Amino acid sequence: MLGQPGRDSTSDQACGPLPEHPDTGSVKPTAGTGGLLEAALARQNLQVAWKRVKANKGAAGVDGLDIERTARMLQTCWPDICQALLKGRYRPSPVRKVMIPKLDGSWRELGIPTVLDRLIQQVLLQGAAASAATADRPHLQRAQPRVSSRPASAQRGQGRAGLRPVGQARGGGR
Repeated sequence: MLGQPGRDSTSDQACGPLPEHPDTGSVKPTAGTGGLLEAALARQNLQVAWKRVKANKGAAGVDGLDIERTARMLQTCWPDICQALLKGRYRPSPVRKVMIPKLDGSWRELGIPTVLDRLIQQVLLQGAAASAATADRPHLQRAQPRVSSRPASAQRGQGRAGLRPVGQARGGGR
């Protein structure tokens, strides 16, 4: 059936959990990380991530919880989930497998994660993006409101024409 969940005995989900490395889940703080995970799990970041997950809508995952039901569940369970994340003990749920048709008439698998796992992915993505944005430029800790990124010459109306290559004299020639 079109877009209906299916079960394939050869898929990873049907074969049971994969064996884990003995150190899986044993997160040890790394020197110099500055609490990146804690920053990613900050309330403001969570709110932005939730808005994005909610705006994307999407189907419920294997747990059967849609956006609204997940929101109610998070009101009571988030502290435990957050602690599991911080301790490296959180395990995402299996994805719900759905078969979707391709243009050539064949089918392909689509894995639908739970709403909770989509939220956690979004939180971590935003946290990593924010970290990467400032990693190369330690002098740029965050965006500064009401400060233009345009050069001063462009603000005076000269635009790019007022800019000159480094080392070129003001007089214009050599």
